[in-house]
Amino acid sequence: GSPYLSLDELANNEILHLPTGLRVSFDQMLDVISSSQVIYIGETHDNIEAHRAQFEIIKDLTRRFPGKLSVGMEMFRRSTQADLDLWNQKELSLNKFKKLFRKDWGHGYALYQLIFELIQKHHIPLIGLKSSTKTEKQFRKNEPLNETNFPEIDFDDLYHRPFAMSIFGGHQAMEKPYRMLLLWEETMAQTVAEFLKNPDNINSKLVVLAGGFHVQYGFGIAKRAFRRIP
Repeated sequence: GSPYLSLDELANNEILHLPTGLRVSFDQMLDVISSSQVIYIGETHDNIEAHRAQFEIIKDLTRRFPGKLSVGMEMFRRSTQADLDLWNQKELSLNKFKKLFRKDWGHGYALYQLIFELIQKHHIPLIGLKSSTKTEKQFRKNEPLNETNFPEIDFDDLYHRPFAMSIFGGHQAMEKPYRMLLLWEETMAQTVAEFLKNPDNINSKLVVLAGGFHVQYGFGIAKRAFRRIP
């Protein structure tokens, strides 16, 4: 939401700068966000317009920073990075890439198709952000937490917990789903931090595509990545 203007008052394709309440053009928006090394674009997964916005932003950033852009996606797991690299080098068939998407995420490939085509055309590195299936199974078993198996997890964020639990319904039965949410966000944040710490990426930018819940209000991935590398 906005403290200045109801978002319902915006016309199609109008862009609101939330901190000031001013309407800005697409180019003005890109001038603002392109100064950041990490750019988070939240989405509602089945919303076509969210993916159009992602596509347009990535397309313009590619024009502004050729060869200096990577895209990280919640829809792929860290454990599939080798296959993502092969796809980026056009050494993995489209059919196998679609199967990889279905395995890691599920349905909805067509929603991201233009983004994938843009990424591959410009050889933009595609990075899997999410935890592996193996890690998630271990986590569900409540195995001892250590950095060998799991990322460092903050279970005690006094703002994130009530925000998340209000979405879940606040029931005690939702404690396990909340723990899994933390694993996902901390793993994605760890991947972002690793990108930033890599000296090869010192002049590169990372666009993160994830569910809006994972980036809303700066919670989730952004805050947890900042904790690792301010």
